[in-house]
Amino acid sequence: MNTRIVSLLGALVLVPLTSCWADTLWLSAIDATATTPQVALIGAAKGVEANGTRILQLQSFVEGPHQVSFKFSVKKSGTYKIWAATTPQTSGWASPFLVLLDGKPMGTATDQSIALQHSGPVYGFSNNPGLFQWYLFGEKLLTSGEHQVAFRITTRRATKEAQGQAFAFYFDTLLVTDTAALVPSGADAKETTAK
Repeated sequence: MNTRIVSLLGALVLVPLTSCWADTLWLSAIDATATTPQVALIGAAKGVEANGTRILQLQSFVEGPHQVSFKFSVKKSGTYKIWAATTPQTSGWASPFLVLLDGKPMGTATDQSIALQHSGPVYGFSNNPGLFQWYLFGEKLLTSGEHQVAFRITTRRATKEAQGQAFAFYFDTLLVTDTAALVPSGADAKETTAK
């Protein structure tokens, strides 16, 4: 089998050569390259998350901004879709957030990125089944090489607790793909789209 050495998230990996070199990158919570101290990596049961074992959680009264960042490399220049399985932007229990691609806001210039599309079903914990849904935040022309996607949380959620309003954000998986027809869905998105 022909192989090629590729740098992925700072590690060298051996990748089989195939006739189709579509770039589809699945980045899980454990692939985060930087987070603010209030963002925690927590465990979850299979079927709760699309990435395998961990999710990122922000539940804090500490002033922001709070941020989660991911670095990745694409092999070829082209148009890429940026999908994320994360908390819904329209619920009062979650904080709105801004998605930045290479430091530039996607979808808006305010404190909240508006998803272009979403894909069901929602999924999550038994006590919070609506924790995640897949959202498409944009299609962007990327050059080959390294890029960064960041999720910046600057606004407290609308729901008030006894102590006040907290920042609340959950993150499962980031999908960067140049395959236009790829639409992730549910907690087993990676397994079902790989078939």
